[in-house]
Amino acid sequence: MTALLLHGLADAAAPAPEDAAPHLRVLAAGLVALCTPLEAMPETEEEAVAGALAHNALLVAQARLGDVLPVRFPTGFSGEAALHAHLAAEGVRYRAGLARIGGAREYGLRLALRPGSAPPAVSTDAPGVTGAGAPATSGRAFLERGRRRRDLRTESAAARSRMAERLVSEAAGLAREAAPGTPRADRLVDLALLVPASGVDALRARAAAAAREAAGLGLDLALTGPWPPYSFAGLGEATHG
Repeated sequence: MTALLLHGLADAAAPAPEDAAPHLRVLAAGLVALCTPLEAMPETEEEAVAGALAHNALLVAQARLGDVLPVRFPTGFSGEAALHAHLAAEGVRYRAGLARIGGAREYGLRLALRPGSAPPAVSTDAPGVTGAGAPATSGRAFLERGRRRRDLRTESAAARSRMAERLVSEAAGLAREAAPGTPRADRLVDLALLVPASGVDALRARAAAAAREAAGLGLDLALTGPWPPYSFAGLGEATHG
């Protein structure tokens, strides 16, 4: 009996990708399960990374041909009989998952502080700066320069915040669903977006325009994808008997 690693699920009629690595396609409950033989669960970091990359490559290849519902890596079964039993028990839930993500792909949207970014320098024409750009030496001028730097930092932070709020609202309006990423201090926006085909061009156009705006605020914007809908599959990792 050969143990199996389950990577994802598609409709039973889904074609097999010609550019994917060799894999098994197990039909059950109106679904096709994308599997590979499982000799042992990953034990080292290197094995886990290699396995995760192979898992993603298979799902990406299948996603080029249609909807695929990812399963969290690694999810193993003791054999084909155990997989059939699992799909018979969970088939309704899996088909509902496929319907939920139907015709959509995942995109990642991130807006982050550019390393070393800072507010623009104080203009030499500003109050408190004298003669050919030489700094004034009075205590009053020193305090004025400090106040202006604080104001610039405040204004810059407010502009960044406004842009982030606007970007989230506009991106979410183009997506079927949105899921936040793990919070990080250097990221103003980190979203996974489930985007239908009808919204992809508008999302890319908005991201391109926002990237230009972001550059002027000391920010970097990245739009990645399309990916299989990992953030919206809702299927947990498991080992089954």
